Amino acid sequence: MIFSAIIPLDDVEVEANKKWSGITLHDGEAHVRFNHPHDENPWYLDSIIFDGGLIITNDAATSKAEHPIIRAIWAAARESIESRADEMAERGSDAW
Repeated sequence: MIFSAIIPLDDVEVEANKKWSGITLHDGEAHVRFNHPHDENPWYLDSIIFDGGLIITNDAATSKAEHPIIRAIWAAARESIESRADEMAERGSDAW
């Protein structure tokens, strides 16, 4: 079973080098892809889309060449959705 869901990102503060970066994620959407609930990694963050159309993909966020703040935004978004995504993966439902 594979499904996807959108989890809102509201007022998520971004830290870079363990300091607040001055960036807060407002009105963003975390697009999450789910695998089988019993997989070792039952979900992954596929992309982040911000109001205004900025998109950060998994490839961009994990690229060594990408700007550190992009990786920091990705980490903040992932941390913000982690418990909700875990719960959705356990339920096996895309209804949030």
